[in-house]
Parts: sequence; structure tokens; C-alpha cells
Amino acid sequence: MTCNRCHGLMVLDYLTDLEDNTEDLWLPAWRCVACGQVMEQGIVHNRLAQEDHPDSLVERLQSKARKKHGPVRLGV
Repeated sequence: MTCNRCHGLMVLDYLTDLEDNTEDLWLPAWRCVACGQVMEQGIVHNRLAQEDHPDSLVERLQSKARKKHGPVRLGV
């Protein structure tokens, strides 16, 4: 398996799941040895859900702020 970010080697890894209230503390995930990207079932599910609904909460808030305050200049 190759990383979709950098095309590096993905290896199976086990991460600690501190959010889960069940006995399973270890979460199997794929991790890229080159860039460190982590892919697991929950991440993939959330990314697919975002593709179905491209207007994320951040984008909606930014749009709302632009309408209320106009364009925001960053920097000097």
C-alpha cells in the first residue's frame, strides 16, 4: 500500500484509542513511514463524508464572516 500524500510506504501500526470506552485500546491504522500520514477507518469515513458535503463548518463560518465584515487582510 502506498501513501496518497507522498506515495511512500504505508505500514500497519497500532495506535492508542483514548476516546473509546470499550476494552479495545489499540486502534489498527496505516501509517506512512515517509511523511507520517495516518489512515484508519474513522478518518476514511470522515473524509468521505466531507466529500459528500463540501461546505464544511469552517468554510461556512468564513463565508459568514466575509459577508458581515468584508475581506480580511492577513499580514502587514
